[in-house]
Amino acid sequence: MAAYILCLVGPRSLDLAEALVMVRSLTALDDGNRTQLLVLHEPSFRGLPVLRRAAAAVGRGVTAALVDLGPDPPTPRPRLPPYALGKRVEGGWSYFHMCNFFFSRVFSHPALAAAKYFMRLDSDSCFHGRIPNVFRLLDERPDVSYIANDDNHDCNELVRGLRALTLDFAKSHNLSLREGVGAKGFPPGANCLRGYYNNLEVVRLDAFRRSEVFEEWSRVVTASQGIYRHRWGDAILRRLSLNLMNARVLRISQIAPDAQYCHPCFGKRELSYTTHMVNGKKRQDYKVHCGHGRAYEPISMGVEHFFPSANSESLRPVYSELGFANSSERTCICKKGKSKRSTGLI
Repeated sequence: MAAYILCLVGPRSLDLAEALVMVRSLTALDDGNRTQLLVLHEPSFRGLPVLRRAAAAVGRGVTAALVDLGPDPPTPRPRLPPYALGKRVEGGWSYFHMCNFFFSRVFSHPALAAAKYFMRLDSDSCFHGRIPNVFRLLDERPDVSYIANDDNHDCNELVRGLRALTLDFAKSHNLSLREGVGAKGFPPGANCLRGYYNNLEVVRLDAFRRSEVFEEWSRVVTASQGIYRHRWGDAILRRLSLNLMNARVLRISQIAPDAQYCHPCFGKRELSYTTHMVNGKKRQDYKVHCGHGRAYEPISMGVEHFFPSANSESLRPVYSELGFANSSERTCICKKGKSKRSTGLI
């Protein structure tokens, strides 16, 4: 298989419900349903049969593979504000393991050994509007290593030591950075680094696998234990890696300007946000992110909206296994409207 749509699915019933919405949204991808969904999961995941049925209902094939995200570090988990840990973390190391996996370990996963490309989608993300065949585009553009989503940033304790490590690495390896590493628009003294929202990303695997710079950089980052000590995020590390590699990057907005992408897509709240402090001031970061940072607002809609009515009967067992059989469960999608754009960490 030359390419996969890659998704890491957690063990909760809500993770499965979110993944079903994501699978339905893949009808927006203009690949003729030829690209299989590669579901990476831990042994505790029990929803694969349900996910396969839902994918088959919209003509999409599913391949599955186990992933080992451990082991947990022997040290206590660092104390960090809740917004830094994602909605699925309840005192464990799950979010840290996810960051570590997508930073570097994903490139050596056996399920991707024969693949040229992958498009990552989080299980709680989805498309609205047509998306071109991004894999064909990479075939036609061998100079492009990566197709990026919108910009993001992490600040202060979440990037402690990372700026110095990056600049020292570039200097010691005589590398010229094509862009600055700091995020713009913050008050003087704010320590913020730029990344990409890589919950949606398209990756040319060999660009990373054959890069001596990335091989050494991933070794240095791993040895620093910064992911587990400070929660260095894979989104920031991905952009820093591409910068150090001097890799060519395209934006989703360049190739699909009218497409809409939502993260998260499923939830009983239309809009959720986290509150945290930046330089002593309270700030709210909205958790809904749609359409390349344009003005979109979330709306509620029943989960059945995401499945063709012709298949509603065949999907009834899916809803039943999830614990709901009608549209009383609500799903967040996005439409053009008043500005509620994301201002930060997702």
